[in-house]
Amino acid sequence: MLPQLRAKRVIVALTALVLFVCSVTIGKKLYNFANLFGLFQPHAGVRITQGEIAQAHANATTPDPRKPVVTKILHQIFHNWKDPTNNTLPDHWEEARQTCMQLNPTWEHKLWTNENSRAFLKEHFAWYLPTYDGYKFPIQRVDVLRYFLIRHYGGIYLDLDNGCAADLIPLTYYPAFTTDGGQGALSNNIMGGAPEHPYFRLLTEHLIPWNWNWLLPTSSSATAAASGSSPPCGRSTTVS
Repeated sequence: MLPQLRAKRVIVALTALVLFVCSVTIGKKLYNFANLFGLFQPHAGVRITQGEIAQAHANATTPDPRKPVVTKILHQIFHNWKDPTNNTLPDHWEEARQTCMQLNPTWEHKLWTNENSRAFLKEHFAWYLPTYDGYKFPIQRVDVLRYFLIRHYGGIYLDLDNGCAADLIPLTYYPAFTTDGGQGALSNNIMGGAPEHPYFRLLTEHLIPWNWNWLLPTSSSATAAASGSSPPCGRSTTVS
């Protein structure tokens, strides 16, 4: 009888320990997820508006004495999920893209498709390919790709449904930036930075640990480290 009682106590204790560890782990994950929206602590970046960025550039002497740190490359992604062999943009996206090409004629404009996106990762970040290929939703591949592109090349990423209202030069003086999505959240529709900036290294290297089966398809990539964007195309900007 006594050995059975001891066995039951051991089982109860182990069960309680496992439940405690699981609760702490899940609690930490949920806490970090909540902080994407600034619920418990503010974001570490500096909030700066589109107008302030433009004004800083306009007030500088000619030429601007600050050293540009962002590569003059504009990245955009088009993954045709219905027909991966067709890389023709819808008319409204092509029109938006042309506004950026016309206002930034000296920039390199890269369009990343299904094929060259995977080839890029295979060449430069082969360790991430199993995770990239394993995503359940195609939008997850589009989301994470932009982080690796900026980490490797630097430059600015812009969603295809965003156009340009001015040249992007004022943004090239900020080593890492994302857009304020409102309600305490950051957005990844427009973002940029210098090659190998610590922010994008941290972001890309935390994608695998945060690759959980979240309720929303974009949550795993967003949770790894909140993202966001810029001014001649956006609202306020968070600068690192």
